[in-house]
Formats: sequence, structure tokens, C-alpha cells
Amino acid sequence: MKQENSLKKKTISGLLWSFGDLMGNQGIQFIIQIILARILMPEDFGIIGMILVFVASSNSLVDSGFTQALIRDQKANQTDYSTVFYFNLGVSIVIYAALFFSAPLISGFFEVSQLTSIIKVLALGVIINAFSIIPRAMFTKEVNFKVQAKVNMAASILSGVVAVAMAMTGYGVWSLVIRMLLMNLIQALLLVFSRKWLPSLTFSMTSFRRLFGFGWKLLVSGLIDTAYNNVYYMIIGKQYSAGALGYYTNAAKFSDVATQSLTATIQRVTYPVLSGIQDQEERLKQSFKKIIKLSGFLIFPLMVGVAAVAEPLILLIFGAKWIDMVPYFQLLPLPVCFIRFMP
Repeated sequence: MKQENSLKKKTISGLLWSFGDLMGNQGIQFIIQIILARILMPEDFGIIGMILVFVASSNSLVDSGFTQALIRDQKANQTDYSTVFYFNLGVSIVIYAALFFSAPLISGFFEVSQLTSIIKVLALGVIINAFSIIPRAMFTKEVNFKVQAKVNMAASILSGVVAVAMAMTGYGVWSLVIRMLLMNLIQALLLVFSRKWLPSLTFSMTSFRRLFGFGWKLLVSGLIDTAYNNVYYMIIGKQYSAGALGYYTNAAKFSDVATQSLTATIQRVTYPVLSGIQDQEERLKQSFKKIIKLSGFLIFPLMVGVAAVAEPLILLIFGAKWIDMVPYFQLLPLPVCFIRFMP
């Protein structure tokens, strides 16, 4: 009973801080997104959308499912963390080199010459993220979302202010590039400083095989999910204009505020908690069912209501130049809800 109360208390605390992160960090990012959308053109967001699949896939490959494997492993030690760190860093450097040299090919595919330099700069975020994986995994494993919420909020504010200043002075799409890169850098620095963790000079193949034995399944799942969620960006970017992709990109981000953000808030808190009862099969099943019901209960009515008032809402928030975003926003969230929560 005492253990169950402790678990419940930890879950509630984690949910509160995670929800605070949602309202604070996502709220700040949403406000920054609105300001940038009113300053920049849809084409600027479309250019960034063209390379989202490459950035997202690269981050999945760097992580390779090790974050979840470490959170799940209740006996992970310094050797395990160091092994994963060196693997993440090594893979991130290889991936950056691949993106750097393939940038002209990607640019030629979309027929946007500006993409070459953008990819070479934005891909640096893949290496930067490799430094934040272990500290973030440690905080998540401890269900410590207080620090993560503060880090995310600080990164959102600082990178957002710089991006808005750049947009107002005519830097166009580069304000979005620097915003993404600066956010990654600030998050990595603050997480490393907050955790004060340093890797040991060791790499264990035993640790690697054990953790990768679980993580590779999540890697495959993550890559499939990334491809599914981002393939539309490539198709629209190739077959249509950058402006059309800009409408789709912002509509997707707008809908994500109410769907994926809320879902991720619940999942990232409950995963480490459920990992603590992974040996209690029946209790694990019942807890997971409750989480699915809670997520669906919150998200379904919210998305139906928002879709119903899409046109006046977008006119009010983004302005008349984004009116073509309305049909995208009305159609995107509802199928996602059904796919995410249908058994």
C-alpha cells in the first residue's frame, strides 16, 4: 500500500509539472509561432517543412531507442549511460556528415537552391541533441519534469526572442533555422549543467547489446512513425509550391498543440511510472487502459470543437494571408485522434 501511494504521488507530481511544461513551453512556442507567421510568408515555413523528415529521422537514428531502454532498465549504471552516450555522439557525427554532403541532392530534389545551406546549418542540431539525450533520460526516469519544464521554457523564450528579432530585420527563413538550432543548443547546455553528469571513459559491448536488444524495436517503430508523419511534407513540397507546404506545416503544428502535445505529456510521465510495474502484468494492463481512456476523453471533444470554429479562429490568430490553412487544419486532427486511440 505504501509503495502504491508513493507511485501515485510521483505520477501526480510528474503530471502536474509535465502539464505545466505543456502550458508554459508549448504555449510560449505557440505564441512565437503566431508572431513569426504574421511577419514571415507561408513560403518560409514551407522551406523548413521540406527537410523536417530528414531532421526527424536523423534524431530517431541517433537515439536508436536507447532513451526508452535506459528508462525501462531499473538497474542502469554509469557504464550503461556512458556506452549509450558515446554511441549517440558517434552516430550523430556520421549522420551530420551524410546530411552535409547530400544537401545539394536534397536541394535539387525539391528544386530550391536555398536548401543546401539551410540543411548544412540545421543538421548541426543532430549533434547538439546527442549531448542532451542522457541527462533527459535520467530526469525522465526519476519522473523529474520540474527541471525539464524550466529548461524547455527558457529555451523557448530565448530562441523565440532571437527568431522574432531576426524576422523583423528581414532574415526570412533563416530566423526559423536559427530558432530551431538555438533551442536545441540551449536545451542541451541547461540539461547538462542541471544534471552535472559526465561519461566515463568506457564503452561496454555487453551494455550495448542488452540495451539495443530492446531499443532496436523502438527505433524501427520510431522510423516508421516519423516516415508516416512526415512523408506528406516531402510529397507536398515536391508536387506543389513552398507556400502550399507552408499552410500544411503550420496547420499540422497548430493541431499538434491540442493532440500530440497533450498525448506526449501523459505518455512521457506514465512511461517511467509503468516501467516500475512492468513485472506486474495485470496491473500494467489496467493502468495502460486507464491512460488511453483519459487521453481520448480529453482530446476527442477538444478537436471537434476547434475544427468547428477553424476559419474565424485562424483569421483571428494568423491573419488573412493564412486563410488557405483552414481546410488543412479541419482535416488533420480528427484522423489522428482515431488512429491514435482506436484499439
